[in-house]
Amino acid sequence: MIGSAKKTAGSFRPRHIFLAGFSGSGKSTIGPRLARRLKTDFYDADALIERRAGKSISRIFEDNGEPKFRKLESETIAKLAGSLHNRAVIALGGGALRNRTTERIVREHGLLVYLSCPVRELARRLMNAGNRPLLRAEGGRRKAATSTLLDRIARLLKQRRPGYERADIRVSTAHKTVNESVHELVLKLRAIDAGR
Repeated sequence: MIGSAKKTAGSFRPRHIFLAGFSGSGKSTIGPRLARRLKTDFYDADALIERRAGKSISRIFEDNGEPKFRKLESETIAKLAGSLHNRAVIALGGGALRNRTTERIVREHGLLVYLSCPVRELARRLMNAGNRPLLRAEGGRRKAATSTLLDRIARLLKQRRPGYERADIRVSTAHKTVNESVHELVLKLRAIDAGR
C-alpha cells in the first residue's frame, strides 16, 4: 500500500506523499484534507522552516538570500522525512524541487505529487498575496499589477516545471473544488498501490 513501510538498510521507513506545485496550486488546502482521507498527518514545509528559523520566509529571503533559504529548506525536509515513523502528507515550497538535493530526499522517502494549475488561475489566486517573496513587484510593493504578476509566474513556472514534471502523480487543481482534487488524488494513489 502507499502507506505501508518498506524495509531499507535494516529498518522500516514510511513512504510519504510529497505535494509539489507553484504557490497557489492548492498544496496547503489539499494537503490537510488528503491527510484526513488517508488517516495520517500533514506537514507544511514552509511553516516548519519559519519555526526553525524564527522568522518568515520573506524575511529569510531578505536577510539571507535564496541560496541560504534553499539549503535550510533541504535540511528541514530531510530531517522531517527521516524522523517520522508513520506515513505523512508533506507540502513542499513552490521552488523546493529546484534544489536537486531536495528532490533526491523526496525520492528516497516517498512519492512526488504535482498539483498543476494554469498561469492565469495562479495569478488570480495570488493577486493579493504579499507573503511570496519571489512574486513581489519591484521596489517591494506587495501587490503586483496583473500583467507583471502573470509574467513573474510564467517565468518562475518555466524554471520549476522540469522538477514538477518528474512527479509520480499529476493532478490539475484548476476549476475543481478541494474535495474533487482530493478524490482524484486518492484514486491515483490507489492505482499506484494496486500496481505494486
